[in-house]
Amino acid sequence: MIDIKYDFTKSLGDLEEIVRNQVPFATSLAMNRTLTKTRQHIKSAMDDHIEGGPTPFTRSGMRVYATSKYNLHGAIAFTTMGGNPEKSRGYMKELMYGGKKKPRNDRLPEPVIKNMKKFAPTFFTPRGNINRNFYRMARKKGHKEYFIGIPKPGKKHWAGNHNLMGVWRRDPASGKLNMMISLKRSSRQQRKTFPAPQLARKFYNDNFPKEMREAFVEAIRTIRVF
Repeated sequence: MIDIKYDFTKSLGDLEEIVRNQVPFATSLAMNRTLTKTRQHIKSAMDDHIEGGPTPFTRSGMRVYATSKYNLHGAIAFTTMGGNPEKSRGYMKELMYGGKKKPRNDRLPEPVIKNMKKFAPTFFTPRGNINRNFYRMARKKGHKEYFIGIPKPGKKHWAGNHNLMGVWRRDPASGKLNMMISLKRSSRQQRKTFPAPQLARKFYNDNFPKEMREAFVEAIRTIRVF
């Protein structure tokens, strides 16, 4: 008869250390997977919160800043394309948080929708955006149909009335004037219409536990014991 005793205390300690070392890896894996799914969720939510729907430029504007085993700090943010201010997505901050909307240049363009659809539909997108070529055309000196400013000659009270500042169309046949885009505002209040941070946080919190469980199991399976 052989009497065998085994002290497994040390083995438990070794196992605990191995598992503890895998926790940061599993956490990073779960965070990155959840951040990626959250980004897709917010892209889908844009259709319900952005009037007219997002442009492809807006929809592709979110970047995931991934975590690592040694840096468990991640984020999702709207970015500027290539550092070019002309391709900034700063307007998303106004939609998400509200506040004062300022123009890119001097004044905020506000299209007269019925006139744009009637007289210049090719320059007006279904989402309510104005093609930049329309402004370039209106700025051309001596253009026979479009101009930017306050009409002259006009009614007496028109002179200096900045409420009439805009892009105008003068009918080539009758000379009748139609405002196409109002440029009377130098700023306006933007209400919060797209609560993306709140939607993202809720989706992330709801989905992270499941991702963490799966990532932890995966991390344990991939342990290498030398």
